[in-house]
Amino acid sequence: MWALAALFLTACGDDGAAGEPDAGPEDAGVDAFVPPRDLGPSCDLSCAGRERCCVVDGEPTCVDPQSDEANCGLCGMRCDEGRGTECVLGFCVCGDAVQGCQGSDASLCCPPSADRTQNYCANLTEDVNDCGACGTVCEPEVADRCAAGTCVCGVSREGCAGTIESTCCADTATVECHDLRYDRFHCGRCNRRCEIDESCAEGTCTIGPEVCEETCEGSRICCGGECCTRGACVDGACVRADAGMEDAGAEGPDGGV
Repeated sequence: MWALAALFLTACGDDGAAGEPDAGPEDAGVDAFVPPRDLGPSCDLSCAGRERCCVVDGEPTCVDPQSDEANCGLCGMRCDEGRGTECVLGFCVCGDAVQGCQGSDASLCCPPSADRTQNYCANLTEDVNDCGACGTVCEPEVADRCAAGTCVCGVSREGCAGTIESTCCADTATVECHDLRYDRFHCGRCNRRCEIDESCAEGTCTIGPEVCEETCEGSRICCGGECCTRGACVDGACVRADAGMEDAGAEGPDGGV
């Protein structure tokens, strides 16, 4: 008798407290019903032949994905977003790239340039001729490479000014910006080295305290305020009989001075 009473009370207790609704499934903290997100107008037109239904300007429209430049191959695949210039057989064509570019900085369709007669895919992140934008060239006196779309010189995160005060010298052990006015190892131009008894003044290897008013060209140096070859520089002065001759046997350590 007592066992039957206990069983009856247990069964009645499963209903919970009076007036409280059944908890039902475990509450995850969100509404049980989540309305579907708005997918826009449906595209249920019956299109003819190879045409397919795409939403164009908010309206269902039949398009030809083989030639439609705004829906090339797929609905919404636009050729003018850096993929190509025309839609041919469902691909955005960019010059010789018959399957087009990706439309990203790593593969963007660029217009013809000085050395290219037609459109082409360019990598704007590392192409020195299209660095960061189509046609942006990293000039050699400014940078030796393009990194992440920026012209940089050596390990620097930026380029040089491209002036005599700041020129990128790439063919060196340490690629960096140099001041060609006073750098003994890059005097007047990259890799032009002055002799140990010479200084670099205004881009010219110089012997003595006097600075030449002009930049000494070629292999000539500034000797006593005048330009002449090293062989013509004697005791800090140019020997006039030899001042205008090239001194082939007295070049600097790099063979170019």
